[in-house]
Amino acid sequence: MKKKRILVTGDSVVRINNLKEVFKEEFYEVVNKVLTSDITAELNNENVDLLIVNLERSIFDEFELVKMIRNDYTKDLLPIIVINDNADIGEKIEFLSMGVDDYLYYPFNEQELYFRTINLLKRVSRNRDVNPLTGLSGNVEIQSQISDNIDSGELFGILYCDLDNFKAYNDVYGFENGDRVIKKVADVLNNVVGHYGGDTDFIGHIGGDDFVVITSPERMDAMGSKIAEEFSKDILNFYNPDDRKNGYITAKGRDGTVKQFPIMSISVAGVTNEVRRLICPAQVAEIAAEVKKLAKSIAGSSYVKDRRGN
Repeated sequence: MKKKRILVTGDSVVRINNLKEVFKEEFYEVVNKVLTSDITAELNNENVDLLIVNLERSIFDEFELVKMIRNDYTKDLLPIIVINDNADIGEKIEFLSMGVDDYLYYPFNEQELYFRTINLLKRVSRNRDVNPLTGLSGNVEIQSQISDNIDSGELFGILYCDLDNFKAYNDVYGFENGDRVIKKVADVLNNVVGHYGGDTDFIGHIGGDDFVVITSPERMDAMGSKIAEEFSKDILNFYNPDDRKNGYITAKGRDGTVKQFPIMSISVAGVTNEVRRLICPAQVAEIAAEVKKLAKSIAGSSYVKDRRGN
């Protein structure tokens, strides 16, 4: 798993060492810079995940630093935590009004700082990658979640969900109705995971009509089957009475010829590390593509699980 890079300002050796104790080298890289020029160079040239500002105004003006960062749209989502040993509510309010994400007094509780930080990093990561239509995390967070599950060494299962005949529906009913269908898929996944899933289960939107659910192997079969069942029941509401009665719509195919396309269905491909070793997200996606091809060969909505060994 890639280390999170934390840039810390100020020249207090005690405080810097304090922070390095909180953020262990195994998961975090703590970088310390003192001069404003060095800090801005670090922010411009390196991948910084979090900025911790130590209030030491004898070295530079932290107000100007924060203002400069928040006025730069390329760094607008950079999370900033301020640490101050002066309990001045005026200073705190001024920093918060400029867009600082959190503000702690020194000496701080190490566990409090740690959990405030990881919660902030998770929230920012999700906000950067969230799909505006469904509100679900996108590809960056999906890849991260898969990598984390692989690195943990624990058993897990992934459901890849893909719509069948969605393009034809979009062509006939229009993009606005197509967006309504995509939102319905997100609703179905949320409902199924809420009913059958666990607290740590994850739902992601790869893009378009492709979705992912990460869960445990013992839950994935029930969830995969239920997703197919619920979608098939709900999708009929998105067609007019004549198309529902016919069971198909007429539209141009990718080759330009007019064809009959069945009512939309969903293909769910299950991949798990129960029977084979998974080593990276790319391998998982490749296996899922093979399984999804089989699921799509089945008429209507279906769930197919990969049961092959290495």
